[in-house]
Amino acid sequence: MLSNSISKEEICLDAKAKTPEEAIRETGKLLLARGKIKEAYIDSMIDTFHSFGPYMVIAPGIAIPHGRPGELVNEDCICFCRLQEPICFGNRDNDPVSYLFGIGSHESNGHLEILRDLSTFLMNKNNIDQLAVIKTKDEFLELIRKGGKGIEGS
Repeated sequence: MLSNSISKEEICLDAKAKTPEEAIRETGKLLLARGKIKEAYIDSMIDTFHSFGPYMVIAPGIAIPHGRPGELVNEDCICFCRLQEPICFGNRDNDPVSYLFGIGSHESNGHLEILRDLSTFLMNKNNIDQLAVIKTKDEFLELIRKGGKGIEGS
């Protein structure tokens, strides 16, 4: 379950970034601070963006930055970063990006369950709409725990 894979410390609701690289770095810092990844994994995430372009922008406003699975990741992980201002990654169909779900995997297929749960979460448009209005990390955690059925007072 997605809600078991993310903690308050892996959520940022007001990141400042002016470039895709800065946004990816801010996202990676959330995983680094919790010891989920080694610092070099953040560079791997940025290298993936440079090598393969904005394919990580998977839907309007949403990116899933990641690097290669392996030893730079201490455990399978995910984090959430909402940008203060949307930025363009160069994806004609889905820019600008406001929300980043950073992921890491120690094994080549270790992140598949996290991606499956995230995909299910993102298929509900209400969930994406809620990402813009949540005010606290607790509200974000409640949203993913409920699977997007809405948060109290919304």
